Amino acid sequence: MDDTHMTNEGNSIASEQRRDVGSETPPAIAPTYSREKALQDLPPMVYAMELFLASYMVRCEKFCEKADPTRTRLYLTTGHGLVQTIKSFMTYADEDILSAMEHTKTGALVANEHRKKSGITSRLSGLTSSLTSAFTGGEGSDIAWIRSMTAVERHAELMYAENLAEKAMLGVLYSGDWLAFIKEALNMRAAIHIYRSLFRFLQIADAAWQASHPNEKEDPSLDAHFRSGIYLGYGTSTLILSLLPSKLQSVVELFGYHASRADGLEVLERAGGWGGKSADDETSPPLVDKDAEGVRRPICDMVLLSFHLVISSFTTVGVSIPKAFRLIKYYTDRFPRGVFFLFARGRMALLQSRPADAIELHRTALQVLTEMEDEPSESQIEEKEAHNQFTRLAAISYWESANAYLALYDVDKSNEQWRHLHERGGWSKAVYAYGYAATAWELNRGKDDEQSKAETAKAVALLKTVPDLRQKIAGKSIPLEKLVARKARKFTLQGTSLWSTCPSRPHCHSENYLTLPALEIGYWFLAISHAPMDVLGRMLKDVEATLKELEAESAAQKRQGYWDDICLARFLEGVCLRYVAFPVSDVNADPVTPSEKSIPGADAAKRAEASFKSVFEHGTKVQYDHYVVYYAHYELGRLLACQNRTKEAGEQFELVLSGKYLEVGPSGRKGRYSLENALHMKARAATEVLGK
Repeated sequence: MDDTHMTNEGNSIASEQRRDVGSETPPAIAPTYSREKALQDLPPMVYAMELFLASYMVRCEKFCEKADPTRTRLYLTTGHGLVQTIKSFMTYADEDILSAMEHTKTGALVANEHRKKSGITSRLSGLTSSLTSAFTGGEGSDIAWIRSMTAVERHAELMYAENLAEKAMLGVLYSGDWLAFIKEALNMRAAIHIYRSLFRFLQIADAAWQASHPNEKEDPSLDAHFRSGIYLGYGTSTLILSLLPSKLQSVVELFGYHASRADGLEVLERAGGWGGKSADDETSPPLVDKDAEGVRRPICDMVLLSFHLVISSFTTVGVSIPKAFRLIKYYTDRFPRGVFFLFARGRMALLQSRPADAIELHRTALQVLTEMEDEPSESQIEEKEAHNQFTRLAAISYWESANAYLALYDVDKSNEQWRHLHERGGWSKAVYAYGYAATAWELNRGKDDEQSKAETAKAVALLKTVPDLRQKIAGKSIPLEKLVARKARKFTLQGTSLWSTCPSRPHCHSENYLTLPALEIGYWFLAISHAPMDVLGRMLKDVEATLKELEAESAAQKRQGYWDDICLARFLEGVCLRYVAFPVSDVNADPVTPSEKSIPGADAAKRAEASFKSVFEHGTKVQYDHYVVYYAHYELGRLLACQNRTKEAGEQFELVLSGKYLEVGPSGRKGRYSLENALHMKARAATEVLGK
């Protein structure tokens, strides 16, 4: 696969002509509204979605508000809520989440008013029947109930579930207590039940139609908009369930909800016609063209892109880079300057170990967002909203660029991106502050000029504030925030005040210390795994220099946290060597020739294994960074799997998943280690593909 025609990243796309959806005449809005004619609002909603995908986001929201000022129209009200939900999951901004929650709450009320009315007895009967049919595969009374609905009532049933699901996910994202979390989980269960019933109805209707029309697969009386909504709800919910731990999946299956990842992905692909024999052929266009698609088809495709490009950092089962490329190519042609697809292209470039291209793409995305912010506004309120949109969406590009620069091991440029994130706030003030301060500290450590000393002092002061910047979601801290808070506390405790002199370490003028913080951040966010081979060589040199410094310390200088630093450095050494030995084989990554490797592959693999085993040897002496021990077992398992030592690799993954304390001392046996759930997801995914 070659996407050069889509790249020359920032330069070529800057000259492309945006598909000027914003200059098109909007479809007419019926002046009067009735429930019976609710589906007349579908063309305006399709237009609004096109505006949104073409980066006219403020204009999209303004159109929806003017078209439905009283929020009584089924599709415009709930469609507006869907757009707000997508935006909130992209930005994680409190303002966007709260706005989306308000819209979905209203949308659920409007959808409920349009639903077919029934008594409590029939609804309970339908629930019991649907659970029975889920196990038997038969047709329950809930299917008969759906069949008795009008087209509007079926759409309303779908959109009621849609709003419940959106509201539940937003509630989990925003809530501050477990009671709210449980409440939203119950809403999600209700939504899943409706989606399952609607999907079963669709299957039965299509089967009946195909029986009398052998050459046709779909019942034409069920429109594409309705179908795409069912595909979105059923496919996404199934995909989410498939990501749960196996024990939880067993519980879910007791309620008749199976969690097949392959099924979830296949159903999502139906909306755009991405399946079939050409599924992995990046040159093949989708079977469903723009004129025949349902309004939610682009959202189905965005879920697929999120899975293949983002969730793929936790799991590999079902992930397909060729499919992601095919989706990106289609939407690049359709929306050349659609910012969401620029984000996706940037992530794709990083996964293909092309961080420089990723940076150019995100630079272009920032240009598009600047244009969006500069669009003429009719009021100060609209102008402020445009600015807020820019700030929140720009954070995505700054985040991705910060990590892409780390993949080039350009800590200075990465620090600039972290500074933007820190100044603008957003998803996690704690993570942004840590990224900015840790990279600033590393850049200025050991320098004696006044400016460097001042920058070091600022970084030290900021790092000390990180633990107080944490927030909670559903009554629990964000895992990454817990980790950076622990790192910041370690930075405060691990200082030269704990020992008298350290002549072997030129940076000891600082009161506090961290080992290789930029490279450690790079490990968290894919920078090491997708660094070009020459960059891996530079990373290794820094690790080796750090180890030399650490090992030069005398027994009297082995201060608090010393073995944490040794184990972290050995771990990062092992990770870098693993990728030298076995570069990531994502499609279209630049090929690596033996001459480009600074260390022969076999030697790198042998040294990597020794590095990880060194972590186990000294793990019981670690005081703070216990997560390194567990991640070292996972990385050793991945290394062994690459060497086809399947049994040994499986043993490493089993240790990670066992829940047992491994090579950690008393301080590591007090609760959970950092990023434990993420590691379990990775280990389960690695186990599933072991030997395949």
